[in-house]
Amino acid sequence: MPNQLLIVSGLLPPQYDSMDDATRRFLKVSVPVGVVLLAIGGYWLMGRSPRARDRRYAKDHPIGFLGAKSIGEAMLQLDTCLLHYALIQRDDSYPEDLEPLGPDGIRCVNANLTGGTNDLNYRFAYFPASRDTKDKPRGFLLYAYPLLTPDGQPAPDSTPAEYFANEDGLMLVRKDFGTSKEHVEPFLGAPKTLQVLSARLVSGKRLPTDQPGILNALGPEGSPGYSTVPRGYQGLWTSADDSAAVVWTNLSEGYLYSYRPEHAATPMHFALLARPVYLGIRGVDAPIRRLRHYLLDETGVVHTTLLDREATALDAEISSCERLPEDCERFWISPPAGSTGSP
Repeated sequence: MPNQLLIVSGLLPPQYDSMDDATRRFLKVSVPVGVVLLAIGGYWLMGRSPRARDRRYAKDHPIGFLGAKSIGEAMLQLDTCLLHYALIQRDDSYPEDLEPLGPDGIRCVNANLTGGTNDLNYRFAYFPASRDTKDKPRGFLLYAYPLLTPDGQPAPDSTPAEYFANEDGLMLVRKDFGTSKEHVEPFLGAPKTLQVLSARLVSGKRLPTDQPGILNALGPEGSPGYSTVPRGYQGLWTSADDSAAVVWTNLSEGYLYSYRPEHAATPMHFALLARPVYLGIRGVDAPIRRLRHYLLDETGVVHTTLLDREATALDAEISSCERLPEDCERFWISPPAGSTGSP
């Protein structure tokens, strides 16, 4: 007899056929309830994700920059405002142009930086990028080019440098372009103190527990500019620093450092927080006010955020370009083909 497929209707799999009426009624009630609880749990977790946390913080802490004194400071402000703009949007998208950052938008930057004219002898080129299925830009490309005279040379007061930034938060500068010395480097990358300590305060090595230990770890390379902050010093010390073993500033870098090892005779874990510090004293403060916060721990990983709060391990890691400047060239993205973005 040839093989036949016998279809029998009205039968349940054995495991269900053996259920009594009480079990079936329980499943009919519990399964929908479980689905609802899973949905609520997913919504709860989404609301506590790092992105959701940053969105709430950005909405509660608007940014308003005054005028920029240099092209580097102007680019830093525009980059920061673009990142802030996306955080406070419902759909996380970036603007189609720079106008929404100015006085008629979120009031983050001066109109001189969004209106197409400025006194910095530079012009900005902005391109929304990485559009989604709804044609919303999920990224951006921002450039600054020195204005050229009719003979193709930079204006007398400009510098031979081009700037680039995108949604990754990394800002680059191409210096000495058109010459044999042309190169790309991070603009205001991770401060020297962090670069030095990230290589020396690593898992497996004895961690310092006091100021002499920190100074020894910094060495001649990282100690210039070191200045101890007395415990409780008004304006610099915060309550979170009460758990720190050492707190110091390096005003030439524009940062205060709070070193917090675990409380043990031989600590294995630590957190080093770097937060911007600005005293408003010309010649003492860093030339350009720093904005990013950093966190370094015993893993050697450095995390950073542009929000005005302490960085955490949930924040993004710094780019490899900030550790190895020779790696920066590959992060520079050219303007879209056919655009008028390049000089």
